[in-house]
Amino acid sequence: MASPKTYAVAETPLVFAAALVAMAVGRALTSGSLDAWYVDALHDADASATMRRGLSRGAAADAAGLAVGAVAGGFLPYAFDGLDHRGDGILFYTPVTLIAAATAFVYLAVVGWLVVEERGAPGGPSLRARVEDVTRATRTALVSWATTASCSGSSSPVRWRSSHSAR
Repeated sequence: MASPKTYAVAETPLVFAAALVAMAVGRALTSGSLDAWYVDALHDADASATMRRGLSRGAAADAAGLAVGAVAGGFLPYAFDGLDHRGDGILFYTPVTLIAAATAFVYLAVVGWLVVEERGAPGGPSLRARVEDVTRATRTALVSWATTASCSGSSSPVRWRSSHSAR
């Protein structure tokens, strides 16, 4: 979240580079996480279920959202057409800004309402054990990725496995 803001106000090549590296790392850490969650949830519900339909619908929804955002972004300059074109002012509380903020708030509220996290029984693994599991899985994935990339000459995706299924 901070890296796009840093990129927006960067004035030196070093700050631009730092913001781009932070955005790339963030993208790398989040890419595939929704798919992995879906696969884990589906396998927990039914180990023999096929994933093709759900994953393809998710990809279609992602592409549709990207298309809607691109088209809406194309019309965005027209929303500010009546404003001063000198570019030296900062826009606060324009109707478009308020509508965008309200839309984002409603979106986040709906997502927060729809997403339900199942909690384990009390007395589960400690925070330290969880951090160790994440560290171990990350180290294993990085070694696997580095080995695959150096042997094949390409960066193939790493298949993540949850720590509870590895035991």
